[in-house]
Amino acid sequence: MKSTLVACLAISISVQADWPSYLHDSSRVGSTEEALAAPLLDRWVFASPTPPKMAWAGEDGRVMEGLELLNRIRFDEVFQPVIVGERVFFGSSVDGRVYCKNLLTGKEEWTFDTDGPIRLAPQVVGDRLYVGSDDGWAYCLDVAKGAVIWKLRAGPNDERILARGRMISRWPIRTGLLVDGGVAYFGAGVFPHETVFLYAVDAASGKVIWKNDAISQDDAGRNDLSPQGYLLATKDLLFVPSGRAMSVAFDRKTGQQVNKPTPGWRGDAGGQIGGSQAMLLDDQILAVGEHQVLALDQKTGKTGYAWFRGTQMTFGGDVGYMATGKEIVAVDRIKHAEGTRVRHAAEVASNKLSAELKKHAAIATLKKVEAAGKALKAVEGKGDEVALQKARADLDAVGKIYEPQRIDYQTKQEKLAEAKKQIAEHKDIGTQWTYPSAHQSALILAGKTLVVGGREEVVCLDAETGKELWKAPVEGDARGLAASAGHLVASTTAGKIYAFAESTRSALPALAESIKLNAEPFPQDELTAMYAAAAEQILGQTQIRDGFCLVIGSENGRLAHEIAKRSNLSVYGVDSDEAKVKAARAALLKTGLYGSRVTFDHADLGVIPYSSYFANLIVSDTALLTGKVPGIAKEVARNLKPIGG
Repeated sequence: MKSTLVACLAISISVQADWPSYLHDSSRVGSTEEALAAPLLDRWVFASPTPPKMAWAGEDGRVMEGLELLNRIRFDEVFQPVIVGERVFFGSSVDGRVYCKNLLTGKEEWTFDTDGPIRLAPQVVGDRLYVGSDDGWAYCLDVAKGAVIWKLRAGPNDERILARGRMISRWPIRTGLLVDGGVAYFGAGVFPHETVFLYAVDAASGKVIWKNDAISQDDAGRNDLSPQGYLLATKDLLFVPSGRAMSVAFDRKTGQQVNKPTPGWRGDAGGQIGGSQAMLLDDQILAVGEHQVLALDQKTGKTGYAWFRGTQMTFGGDVGYMATGKEIVAVDRIKHAEGTRVRHAAEVASNKLSAELKKHAAIATLKKVEAAGKALKAVEGKGDEVALQKARADLDAVGKIYEPQRIDYQTKQEKLAEAKKQIAEHKDIGTQWTYPSAHQSALILAGKTLVVGGREEVVCLDAETGKELWKAPVEGDARGLAASAGHLVASTTAGKIYAFAESTRSALPALAESIKLNAEPFPQDELTAMYAAAAEQILGQTQIRDGFCLVIGSENGRLAHEIAKRSNLSVYGVDSDEAKVKAARAALLKTGLYGSRVTFDHADLGVIPYSSYFANLIVSDTALLTGKVPGIAKEVARNLKPIGG
């Protein structure tokens, strides 16, 4: 078992100083041998103008069979960071940018714009960065400058739909890109009935090695695979997380499905399972569910190895670390896994016995015995021998039925007591230490330092003893952690990324200045009054202040900005001039509106790739400047809402 763990972790561990992928490597265990020496010093903070908005809605408070239904599709709650050398890279689901920042100073080295939210971390291999976007493209960028080396559109065409207020490809890339052995793997699409794709492409050129586009068609459209979450890989298998379902295994060489786990959550799953988070360990894939981590055999998808009662886990050698929502626990992972097998069997037996006892026939028969006893007592001493004999016969008859039922009921009670005893006895087997804590947002291991992400806080513990070494406040829920080169980078649900450095690093360079927002990104010139008046006139005449606005020919973004300031409209600008789109994005990034209220896309105005009938209002910045409406009138009209637009 130990050699398997080493093999899984060794896929991307050749440069120990780096953290080049989400949770370090394609096992997604979140462990590095490089030390991180606490206490740490605050270094720099990146703050998104608005926090990320997840692709799917979260918890709604529903409870099923005593358990709250939690969100299992959490891959985009934060901007997940990766670290290579002295650079930090992350993608933003707010503005659709890839950011490259200096690890030591926080200084921005370059950015790269896509036409959709970036929801998963990039991966860096050598001098190249690989990332996918909701715009439906897979990108390979130069690490030093952010220039495009190659890109590939995953879907059959450029078709975009509204999703949670954003205009995205019908086939968004929500698996990120996993690069291993010179091959980049990724999935595209989220709706099985509209075709989902899995790709393997040459990492150097982007040339397609294989493409699986027949997943739904192979079983008459009943396959529910929805590739969302970080891909995982062993030497032979590619694991594809699938929304709230279990990860599906595919052959890395052919792209053909190997297994699809379907454990019953009341039985062999041991609870609510599935979701976008998983990791590889000991020939098992560990699926992180709402209340536990379930281990399944990688080749068969069968359960039986372990049922870990944690909501986050990481591993180092023979030790596993779990966050349970009440405490952080270190366990001997082999002994604890063995204990969970006994505990799980006892829990299954306990649940079965409890259900049987609640509906046991002895309960109803006992009521009949009691009723017969009352009837006998009622006729005793009344002198009615016939009635007395009948009452005695009735009691005797029901008593004969009840006695074996009573014995069976008592036997099951004893078995239930024994099962509960086994559950209690095996709960803490292999436990080495515990640290009381409600934090359960993220766990990583850097050398002998365990880093815990939680709500409003990041904590470092001694991995050998559980002793608290350091903690720092953060804004939001710290669900993204990466450690490298004596630095810890933590990303939160508030849209902030915090960099901390070892206190022994006293000769660090000066920090970059924070970028300040500017509500007025454009100069006061001869166009200022015209744009303001135009926006007022448009909104006044149409009385449309809510919904969606399309700007055909968005130019440098000034009309879109003025409309957004004066209304509640979500504004989508499209222009065929890439330089203008880039300038408009740069201008509105300074306002805090870009990504949350206003977005700009580079596209051919002859065939606008947006959803039909989505726009409540269509305007044109180009028409305002030149008097000519760009594009084809019929195509423009296709985007307008038929009634009330």
